Order: sequence, then C-alpha cells, then structure tokens
Amino acid sequence: MAKTCVMCGTKVGIGSYKISDGNIACSSCMKKAGYGMTTPYKVIRSLTVDDLTKDPSQKKMIGQKEQHTSVGQEKMTTADEMATFCETYGYGQGQSRKWTLKHFKVIEDSLASDEYAIFCFVGLHNYVSATKHDNNFAYALTNKRLICAQQKLVGNQVQSILLDKLNDITKSRGALLGTLTIDTLNEKLNVAVDKITTDRIASALNEIIYNLKHSHSANTQTVINNAPNLSASDEIRQFKALLDDGIISQEEFDAKKKELLGL
Repeated sequence: MAKTCVMCGTKVGIGSYKISDGNIACSSCMKKAGYGMTTPYKVIRSLTVDDLTKDPSQKKMIGQKEQHTSVGQEKMTTADEMATFCETYGYGQGQSRKWTLKHFKVIEDSLASDEYAIFCFVGLHNYVSATKHDNNFAYALTNKRLICAQQKLVGNQVQSILLDKLNDITKSRGALLGTLTIDTLNEKLNVAVDKITTDRIASALNEIIYNLKHSHSANTQTVINNAPNLSASDEIRQFKALLDDGIISQEEFDAKKKELLGL
C-alpha cells in the first residue's frame, strides 16, 4: 500500500519525512510549516500533526535551546564531537545523525595532526533556491582553514579554504531559511541554514576568523623578531614553512622572497 502524507494525502516517496506516531509528511507540507533539510533530526521525529498546522514562527526548537557561550574555545578532532556540537547548539543536521556523522567523518579524515575544529555547522551547499543546491554539507572552521565536506553514496567531496583566503561572512534571512555568504579571494559560497541560527553562526565565524588571523600575524612577527642572523636561504625556508602552515599567504611569501634575494 502506497504511503501518503498525513497532512495533504498525496503519495510520498524520497524526500518525505517521518514524524511522530509513525506518520509521514511530504516535503511541501513540511516546508509550509517551516521545517526542512536543515532541521535537526530530533525535531523532525518529535513533530505532531498539530505542529505542522502552526505558523512557521511557532516552530519547534528542540535541541536548539542551549546557548553557545564558549565561541572559539572548542578543539574538536572527531566526527562524533563535531556532530554533537551541532546538535547541542542547533547548528544544523543532515536527514539523520548517521549521515551527519558521515559528512563530519570526511572532515575528521582531512585534519592534519596539529589541526582541530573550532566551530562546526551543517547547511545546504551552493544554495540558490529551495530546489537548487548541492544538498547537505558539513562545515568546520579549524585553526588553519575552513573545510566543507559531503559524503556521497559513492565517494565524497571536500573543499578547503585557507584562513588568509577568507574575507568575511555575511548573512541574509528569508521566510524559512537564512543564507550565509562566505566571501573568499576567489569566489563566494552561499550556504542555507535554519534562519533562527543564521545570526549566531555568522557572528561566531567572523569572530573566530578575526581572532585566528590576528593570532597568526602575531606569531609570524614573533618568528621574525626572534630569528638569529640567518642567511637569505635559511630565512626563505622559514617563511616557506609559514606558507605551508597557512600562516602567511603566497603573495606575502613571494614579496619576502624577493626582498631577501634583493630582486
């Protein structure tokens, strides 16, 4: 027997949502009520028919009640830590915790030995509209870069943006979703998240990026000030190490190299 939406009675298939009491709701009815792909799994499974008849402004916030007051203090290295962070503070989740963990596992496997995630969230990658996007990605801002990752049925996709390539994060909010625009030196990425958390995510990312960049600049100056009398080639090697660690940009390295070589 074909399954039907508990709200509108239409047949449902891929893209439908299982809510409480064994009921199923189609994506259209969920969207009208203010829920969708960025809604935490626990929220979806707790929804009742009555919840779906309410105005979107009254939608449930289960799992999103804790306030994130320790911005920039986390040091996460496992998929479980990153997924739990998102669930605790309501920073997005995939269709299920299983898939959220899979996306973050891709990030976990991408981390260097001295790298850790400071802030994480889940959103719809390359968002253009409700029907035009690349589905859920996991995002982790680390002490070196921003990593965007998605586990697919076959293979995965990973995008990495070094700190010096990140400019800022701007935000906008629509009727149901908020959009984060990640401005880099080469492109702009639009990510859709729950509009309730849009401001918090954007503010946290901008604060952490600012602090990381200033910390790295201070560390770079310390290395320069404490350097012994080295040859030009030795100094170039030191600056190359800073470049490889993402502390300085390619342009800064090239300029310093020319200065040391007297070009």
